[in-house]
Amino acid sequence: MSLKPCAAVSMFLSLGFLVLANPFQAIAQNTTLEPAAAESEITRLGERIRTSEIEEMPMQSHGRVKPLISFARENILYLTGKYSYLGLDATRLYLALTLSDSSPYARVINLRDPELRVKLGFTQEDRYVSLQQLSASPLEDLSKPLFEKEEKNPRSLSPDDKKITEAQQQFWLLREMITGNHIRQAALLDAGSGGAHASNAGLVIEKAGAYLDAIKRNDPATATRAAIEWSSAAKTQEMPELFREQMPRISAELFYLGLRPFLWSGLIYFLLGLAFIMGAVRARRKFWGLGLVGLGMVLHIAGFAMRVYITGFAPVTNMYGTMIWMSFGVVLFGLALFLLYQQSAALGLLLVGSGLTLLLTESIPLILSPDMDPIVAVLRNNFWLSTHVLTISISYAAFTIAMLLGNAALVLTLLNKLPQELLKQFSHIAYRAIQLGVFLLTTGIILGGWWADYSWGRFWGWDPKETWALIADIGFLAILHARYVGWLKDFGILAASPIAYLLVIMAWYGVNFILAAGLHSYGFSSGGATIVVSFVTFQTLLFGAAMLRAKRRGIHA
Repeated sequence: MSLKPCAAVSMFLSLGFLVLANPFQAIAQNTTLEPAAAESEITRLGERIRTSEIEEMPMQSHGRVKPLISFARENILYLTGKYSYLGLDATRLYLALTLSDSSPYARVINLRDPELRVKLGFTQEDRYVSLQQLSASPLEDLSKPLFEKEEKNPRSLSPDDKKITEAQQQFWLLREMITGNHIRQAALLDAGSGGAHASNAGLVIEKAGAYLDAIKRNDPATATRAAIEWSSAAKTQEMPELFREQMPRISAELFYLGLRPFLWSGLIYFLLGLAFIMGAVRARRKFWGLGLVGLGMVLHIAGFAMRVYITGFAPVTNMYGTMIWMSFGVVLFGLALFLLYQQSAALGLLLVGSGLTLLLTESIPLILSPDMDPIVAVLRNNFWLSTHVLTISISYAAFTIAMLLGNAALVLTLLNKLPQELLKQFSHIAYRAIQLGVFLLTTGIILGGWWADYSWGRFWGWDPKETWALIADIGFLAILHARYVGWLKDFGILAASPIAYLLVIMAWYGVNFILAAGLHSYGFSSGGATIVVSFVTFQTLLFGAAMLRAKRRGIHA
């Protein structure tokens, strides 16, 4: 009998992936495999994979073409919470989970919430569970009404509800990986053609299946040949014009992932900052110290340049991008202030702050996603993205400088080690930084209103993001006014800066991660509440303790 094109393609693709076992068939056949044995088998299989052969393989995911290494990293991170697990990097682990009959029994699904673990019948210590364990839990019964609720109103789910739906999505992801559907769909760059290029798609699946089968049979010579053939078929298959334009960027993305520019620039800033603070970079060595700062900035700029080349947009499309841009602003403004005032300790403090920001940003990819997937339509205007968002984000850098200097003054006050000369220097630098920040934030708010009028037909609408940006601006304007009329002295402006910075945190993090309301929905995310709450608590306690100590010592705010 004759088959329609789509049905024929579907059958062909299914035959091409017969090598990949259905996980539920595996569970039915063997219910005695221990998790530790399954994990060991997956590790042994993964160690046989030579990723250099296939790491540049083009895959389509979330609206763009990316190398297999990026594709695997994103999915393994979501599944396990890490870029490497069971002693395997993401690419090896992804392929091993796709190929191994033991995968349903391996504890690779990271249940991130302890209370959810208990609700599903596990202990709070059972951080990782297997597909088999989750399939026997009440997860599906709990998540089904939540997905129905979310379909009616995408913003109706509570944080606890989202944890349940996330676990269900992790379950689905691993199931799709094991059946082979996940990599099959990603390998087809023209998957939406409705079967118009069936023979071409079939060739890609055939070569991919041959490669995976050779890996499973531990036949490295055949795997190498199959990888070359798979790559050739993948790069010559039919694809949308947008994907064709993105293909040359795959090598650049691979280089970017290997270079890790923001990690290295963060380490350089941090170590140099300590050297400046401790006086290791003395007057005659400042040239070398500043030269090394320049090296960190070159890496920082290189990272920006590569992200811009890969995505085609300014590098501030998500929270991760604004963090690395803000940290660059701290170093840039810090160097300018150093050249003006020659305050080595202040420069060192700012370098440490910038370095720690980059290191933190690089260490929590589940919260601050470094992915470079396409941005929503409302942001696809490079002019406004490069003016409004860059200006707003770098204004936070100026406020961060004032916050860091203010916290240093609070700590030194508690330790009774704040000399009057240092107090005056830090206060003056913080004052200048606040002036710069207010100018930039005000400019950014005006540019945002202009963009809003262009995109939404109104200049101002009291949207939460707009409102909190304005509140933060007014908070720091109040400090400038209080200094101008004499209400705040040197210590006062330093003490007030970290407290005003809490308004920046709300505008920057709180609206997107806590309120999750308003027209700026493209920036919404979750996670990081523990870190932010800890910082706010520490900041408040430090401020209170330092103010009490200052009062006892007769220091006027």
